[in-house]
Amino acid sequence: MKILDLYIAKAFIRIFILVMAVPGLLFSFFELLSQLDDAGKGAYGMKEAFLFVLMTLPGRLEDLLPMTVLLAGMISLGMLADRAELLAMEASGMSVLRISAPVLGACLVIMFIFAAASELVIPGLESRARSMRMQALSSGRITVV
Repeated sequence: MKILDLYIAKAFIRIFILVMAVPGLLFSFFELLSQLDDAGKGAYGMKEAFLFVLMTLPGRLEDLLPMTVLLAGMISLGMLADRAELLAMEASGMSVLRISAPVLGACLVIMFIFAAASELVIPGLESRARSMRMQALSSGRITVV
């Protein structure tokens, strides 16, 4: 059963990464476009705009997390059902709850990682990005604490 658990969890994680990457990159592109409006003001250039978007990316990914986990779960289990793999697992004696346990476990691990990042990493990155942006826009005339 551990082999099937790993197989289901891997299928979920692969789809999760894909589903997280698509809107994450799309929203980052939109953020970059909005930052390019300020490019050229003060010392704020293309490099600073890219750095700002990169440093605020984890916060955007955190906002997308609930939707992404739901979509990845539905898509990954749907793909397994489409290839009749879920049917084979049920025919071998696995219950629906047993099949969904690896997906739930992978979700919990992902949620734990993002919860830790949202407390330890994301606020500092976003604060640093916003202060760097303000300093660059003001050409260093202000000091951000």
